[in-house]
Amino acid sequence: MLKPALPMRSLAAAALSMVCCASQADITVVTTLAEFNALTSAPGTDNFTGLVLNSLIPTPMARTTNVGATYSYTVSSTGSGFFGVNTVANPWLTTNISTDEVLFDGLASTVLGLGGNFFGSDVSAQLVTTAELKFAITDSSGVIVYTMTGATTSSFIGFVSSTGLLSVQYAVSLPAPGAVEAFPTVDNLVLAVNAVPEPETYALMLAGLGAVGFLVRRRQH
Repeated sequence: MLKPALPMRSLAAAALSMVCCASQADITVVTTLAEFNALTSAPGTDNFTGLVLNSLIPTPMARTTNVGATYSYTVSSTGSGFFGVNTVANPWLTTNISTDEVLFDGLASTVLGLGGNFFGSDVSAQLVTTAELKFAITDSSGVIVYTMTGATTSSFIGFVSSTGLLSVQYAVSLPAPGAVEAFPTVDNLVLAVNAVPEPETYALMLAGLGAVGFLVRRRQH
């Protein structure tokens, strides 16, 4: 059984209605997997297969993607730990306490993108579409805060940095008084690296290098 809710922490206080740049972070927010894949390459997905269901899971957890490319990361909560919910065939990772925040970090320096299916679920692992999702995304140049509502189990949210992601912090605010309690939930977490340039891009780069070499040769004669 999940524990009673505790007071919300720092992320809720920092969250804004849409997107806010707290500094000069160069991070792109996308809302489809196709957009995410267009900006990145070599994706690896952690679909949480084998996650223990309906039992407390200690925090932090060291995880590795199990579909596609292999990446390691750490996921931790600000409370007592996590719960695995939904089904054995399609497990979801959620927190033990609704107001706990989730932190994804421990990413390799080559990882520029992190995304997944983020949404709110109740104590019975049912979708809560009224949940407000709040993210704080950090790269080497700063932090942005992103907030959204109306997420479903198939809603994709992704963050791509031009300099490399350091962490993504995630929380769900409590719905209106009297509404169903919502827990931050994630499925199909995707990590990826920088996009591979198209063949046309390589051709342009080679043409540019050839032009530079030609000019250098002319100056030497």
